[in-house]
Amino acid sequence: MRSSASGCGSGWPSPATTESLVPAKGKRTPSARCEPSPTSGLGSVPPDVDAILRPTIARSSGEPEDVAAGYGVGYFHLVWSRGRGLSFNVIGGSGRLTDAIAHELEGRIWARSRVEEVTSEDEGVRIRYIHDRERSELRARYAVVATPAYVTRAIVRGLPEETDRALAAISYGPYVVAGLLTAETSAMPWDAIYALATPKRSFNMLFNTANVLRPRSAQRQPGGSLMIYSGGSLGTRLLELDDERIVSIYTNDLYDLFPESRGMVREIVVQRWLHGLPYPRPGRHLLQPALERSLGRVYLAGDYLGTWYTETAIRTGMAAAGDIAGRLTGPGSNVHDR
Repeated sequence: MRSSASGCGSGWPSPATTESLVPAKGKRTPSARCEPSPTSGLGSVPPDVDAILRPTIARSSGEPEDVAAGYGVGYFHLVWSRGRGLSFNVIGGSGRLTDAIAHELEGRIWARSRVEEVTSEDEGVRIRYIHDRERSELRARYAVVATPAYVTRAIVRGLPEETDRALAAISYGPYVVAGLLTAETSAMPWDAIYALATPKRSFNMLFNTANVLRPRSAQRQPGGSLMIYSGGSLGTRLLELDDERIVSIYTNDLYDLFPESRGMVREIVVQRWLHGLPYPRPGRHLLQPALERSLGRVYLAGDYLGTWYTETAIRTGMAAAGDIAGRLTGPGSNVHDR
């Protein structure tokens, strides 16, 4: 990880650089700033220490050499801080959150619709899209574009040059992900584990996604579910391999970690994500003004606007909705806004 926005040295940074990652209350997005540390950083670290830090940071889809210093240290804290950070789960899986939102908005969500163009006009926004293989067009007073940075850049017409450049500069790393169903009938050594960093393996981390159910069970139910993935450079190495080869590599490492898993893997599904999570490179904070500038009737929202992932996406979406509501009902509103 580089230790400043301007390439201020090399090696691991001081935890002091994480300060800028903590969002101020009410602030629209947290800064992805990488500032010079009061010290020269940790410098070179022993290989075993690097091996512990690297798989966690690569969980963000970027390698320690690529991400901003404060972000890398802050991300390690976010992942492993017990009782804070990522130590919370939605029972039944994170998909239940989007299912609940869709339920509340029933009849107002068009799934399987591909937006091709969003254009701001004097009195509204024109949106061209494809639904059921048919091209259609609709008009709205405002639009909140909540898509990844590279998609936003492709579909929003008339972007200011600086905003277009900022969107193009957002970095995404790849993932290769595997979901595993297991067929054990008794307790397994991973039952008490939710997340495990896996240094020097073909995958960065292992998740026992059934872990949250175990303490609530009177007895150990048969079967289970594991998830493993390779982010950053590990993902890049595996992207071009076929599923059979990836499964072989993954299961060999899994059996080495947990010999009891041999013969227990019943099904594996492999996915490849060329664009995983957005991660901030050194100097990422310099893009923020261009990303937050007014675009008239078009608003941007999404995780790439900050460093807190789902929370950033929610915050930016709510900020956009609040601003639009104010424009629709405020003293300066007009007939075209209502």
